[in-house]
Amino acid sequence: NFICFMKKYFYCIAIIFMAVMSLTACSDDDDDVNITSPVVGTWETGYRSLGIYSTLTLNSNGTVSSADYFDDEVYRDNGTYDVSGNTITIDWSSDDEQVIMHFTLSDNNNTMTTTMVGESGSTTWERVK
Repeated sequence: NFICFMKKYFYCIAIIFMAVMSLTACSDDDDDVNITSPVVGTWETGYRSLGIYSTLTLNSNGTVSSADYFDDEVYRDNGTYDVSGNTITIDWSSDDEQVIMHFTLSDNNNTMTTTMVGESGSTTWERVK
């Protein structure tokens, strides 16, 4: 009987489909970022007394924000970052620019010296928070 055959065929296909679907997993929240590096915090460099300085805030959730102060003007940016070993990779939102810098920590992790890849010279940051 053709109808019985089609019902059995349909049920077999349905069971196989459900078996395959049960083997595939949904996202397990791997997108949740929790960076525990000692670089997490707010850092400052420059001359605050002269009104020329920058702050860099690296949050444990992988977001980053910066503020550059020049006299009475403030330039802000934000994005995301990742830490691997002694390298910080920042993806800035405003201009799709990626910055890669190597860092060393000193003074009980309260001083960070960074060197941007491809540039000479370094920047010394002091922990604010």
